[in-house]
Amino acid sequence: MPLDVPSTARDDLARLRDEISAAQHKRARAQEAVDRLERPHAEVLAARAEHAALKAEHDAAIVVWYESGCSGGRPEMPLKMLHLEHEIGDLTRNLGAVEDRLQAAQEALQRANEDLAILSGEHRSRVYGAVVEAARDRLQRYTTPAMVHSMLELSIVQALPPVLRGRSDPEAMSAAHRIDEMIMVARSSIGVRCDLEPARRFLIELEHNPDAELSDAGEPTIEALDPPIIKPMEDWSRYINRGSEPAPQADQPFLPNPATADPGVVERMFWRNPQREAVMRAEAGCS
Repeated sequence: MPLDVPSTARDDLARLRDEISAAQHKRARAQEAVDRLERPHAEVLAARAEHAALKAEHDAAIVVWYESGCSGGRPEMPLKMLHLEHEIGDLTRNLGAVEDRLQAAQEALQRANEDLAILSGEHRSRVYGAVVEAARDRLQRYTTPAMVHSMLELSIVQALPPVLRGRSDPEAMSAAHRIDEMIMVARSSIGVRCDLEPARRFLIELEHNPDAELSDAGEPTIEALDPPIIKPMEDWSRYINRGSEPAPQADQPFLPNPATADPGVVERMFWRNPQREAVMRAEAGCS
């Protein structure tokens, strides 16, 4: 990971902050112009709504007058309705006079909103770039040296098992295995919970202040985890080549010596053969 990339996101963030401020003022002025030119239209709508309400009351009075047989004088139109009719006419003429200027003002407001949206998107991109730069700076200054120191401390203990195994001694092998177990338990039984609040505060502050710094996490939250269940050390003696053991021999039946055994026993143990019996008797001195 490169740690010497020049930092430019914060400079762009400061520049965009000023441009966004100017764009917001421009958009506010365009909005004010639109509001002023839309006022005749709003006044016409208000006058028409009030005139409609008064007309509905007057029409209801006319209906009642007819239902009562036109007794008495006809209800007269309220003077307020007459004033509203004249006012609606004047406002309608004013609305026609400002129609072109209103359209131009609305187009200017639309352009101001589009420019502000573009700057806001670029500002958001630069904020994330500044976050990456802050993380790179933190890694370079603090995290990487701390990791190197931690791995160096661990390497001192990790160097013992290979040296012990090189002695080819059963007790040294057992000691090396026990050290490996201790390292594994130490790695898996301790955890540090990540505190997200400093990162949230940094991101919020960076959106408004390009000079915001990523603060320390404070006191760490260390968790004691359950160590893993370690299998007993395997008996490596079963892999020693001790040579092949002789296969057990099957019991062989006892065969008597024909030269010394009783002829009757020999006759029972062997198949009867006249020629072989004659030879055997001659050898035994029998007639």
